[in-house]
Amino acid sequence: MTVLTIGPEESKEVLTRCLAMGADRALRIEAPETTDANLITKILHQAIKNEPFDLVLTGVQAEDDGWDR
Repeated sequence: MTVLTIGPEESKEVLTRCLAMGADRALRIEAPETTDANLITKILHQAIKNEPFDLVLTGVQAEDDGWDR
C-alpha cells in the first residue's frame, strides 16, 4: 500500500504514522502557496497516473482549512 499527501513539511507526521501502521511506501508532495480542488486533483493525477493500483481512497474534507473536496 502506498500513501500520499499533499502538504507542508509538517504533514510528514501523518505519513510516518501510516508507515508504522503497515504502509509500504509514503510520498509527500509540497503544496503550492495557493491551492484549490482542481489543482489538487491535477497534482494527484500526475502523482499516480503511472502507478499500478486497484483502489484509490481520498479524504472527504481537508483537515487544515475545512474545505470540502
